[in-house]
Amino acid sequence: MQPVGHGRPQPVPLHPVHQRAAYRVPSNLWAHINLPMQMSVQLVDISLGGARLSRELPCTAGVPIAFGLELPGHGPVGIHARVAWVANGQTGIQFTNMLGTRADLLRAALTAEDHKFQREQRAQITAQQPSEVAA
Repeated sequence: MQPVGHGRPQPVPLHPVHQRAAYRVPSNLWAHINLPMQMSVQLVDISLGGARLSRELPCTAGVPIAFGLELPGHGPVGIHARVAWVANGQTGIQFTNMLGTRADLLRAALTAEDHKFQREQRAQITAQQPSEVAA
């Protein structure tokens, strides 16, 4: 505790708090990158602000990329982003044009992905619980 004004102690955090601008959802969606290279990559997770890709792109932070994000029921949605980081077999990207219809489509896809993830989590928990034996 540290004193703050009038000698009242205030808690001191033990670890820095990490906050994201947007909620991330685990994802199995695919992106088909067409600028600055041609490749398909699966997303690990996604938010309205960006995504984490399942492989390292052959570029550095700050490089702009363009890709079609495969959204169920809508096909590819054109998205522009910039590479935020490349490390440990993955790439983080930050979306740069997520407005209007694109944002609405992504929001709906995120909700669907989140519901799917929650169902899978509940199924795993249920499968791990011992079955009740009728007396």
